[in-house]
Amino acid sequence: MAASENESYVVLKNTDFSYKEEVTENTAPTDAAGDAVLLTQDDLAVNLPRELIELNWMQGTLSKDVPLAGIFEDLGFNASCYLRGSGTQGSAPDWAILMKHVMGDVFAGTNDAVEAAPAPTTTAFEVSTGSNFKQGGINRIEVTAGNFEFGRVLSVATDLLSYWPPFSAAPGAGLAAQSGYNFLLKSGVSDFKTGSAYFYMDGTKKLVLSGCRGRAAQIALEVGQPAKLTFDMAALSYAHSYAAQGYTPTYNRTTKPPIVLGIQHDIIYHGTQALTSAVGSVLVSSSDGNAPLEVAVGDLIIIDTDGAGAYETQTILSVTNSGSDPVTLTHGNFSAVNVGSTALIVRSNPNCMRSMEININMELIDVECASSTTGKATRLQADRTVEVNFEEHFKSFYNLDQRDNVVYSNVRTILGSTAGNIIAIDIPRFYISEIEYDFGNQLVMQSLTGSGRQESSGGNDEIFISSL
Repeated sequence: MAASENESYVVLKNTDFSYKEEVTENTAPTDAAGDAVLLTQDDLAVNLPRELIELNWMQGTLSKDVPLAGIFEDLGFNASCYLRGSGTQGSAPDWAILMKHVMGDVFAGTNDAVEAAPAPTTTAFEVSTGSNFKQGGINRIEVTAGNFEFGRVLSVATDLLSYWPPFSAAPGAGLAAQSGYNFLLKSGVSDFKTGSAYFYMDGTKKLVLSGCRGRAAQIALEVGQPAKLTFDMAALSYAHSYAAQGYTPTYNRTTKPPIVLGIQHDIIYHGTQALTSAVGSVLVSSSDGNAPLEVAVGDLIIIDTDGAGAYETQTILSVTNSGSDPVTLTHGNFSAVNVGSTALIVRSNPNCMRSMEININMELIDVECASSTTGKATRLQADRTVEVNFEEHFKSFYNLDQRDNVVYSNVRTILGSTAGNIIAIDIPRFYISEIEYDFGNQLVMQSLTGSGRQESSGGNDEIFISSL
């Protein structure tokens, strides 16, 4: 990487890297073995740009550009690590503090047990304590013995949880309820924490960056490859050091990153057809303005009892005239109480993405930029965006029709299957802004670009990430 005239780069090899949250902003604490982060590569580029100002009119020298000590334009670093768990269910992975300083908030996981479902519904259940089940967290619930399903908590009332999406069956008493180590977006700009980054080469500390805040985090998923996570961090100051490392990193050296096997892109259809019978089939048409449904056996029909929030889910058993108008769906038996409901949702899971890239971007505001010591007295997170790009291949043009008809879709992926090394990513409301097609090699390739938008009026729910 070539440096420009006002930038310098420190290139490290045989590198250990650690990151620790600061108690006092821009004051580096002492790092320890538990603060180490496993990187995907052994070399790391640290950006130490120096701002130059013109002083020829002041000094009468031949040089116009003289560096003003302590002023940095874009001090920071990039770190790439594997998107993997800690090896222990609900415990923080080694990259946890970096992600916290991008997104703003975390809470630890727990193991609990399901109590008896309080009502004939599959979107609410009780747990023994509920202490670490919080709104927005991604969780893993044992619906039947050995069969786990994932979802997010919409609300918590003591030990009663409202959940989405609906379960395939009401979870039975005594089955496992596991909340993950969750990362949540935060709305307040003044309560983001800062950290210090420590760079070691051949067992010797070379560089310390302090007052670090997250500028961006990128999650890169490609089918057949391990998931990767890259952080772009800004800093307020740096110092050189030649102290011995003094510890051996204690991050998990045995847990391998999960391989991406599939990425689920739910297509949510919100209809107004009534459920005329609890048994048999339902006829779905586009009379309410939606494009014709393309659905398949295994997709879900979800009924909300006249908007009362008592959901029930049944699997589609057969489909007649998929992609046409109307389409007839044969389903499992609903409870009689839901006959007559006019709030019908069809949830289709094509599950055919090849790759996905998620960018969580933070806008930083520099405060007191003219400070003579660090150049920036502090930085605040002012705004955030969640951008998504992915490629998938389809056997039809269904999604092209749906772009202007479906209000939003849900992008969701679960990586790994072993407790302690499961990563769940959920973007509840994904809005497509651009779509491209490529016709070649007897495949139709579709590239989608869009963004995650807040689901509730309070925000903080554009994306959920959990290590389970």
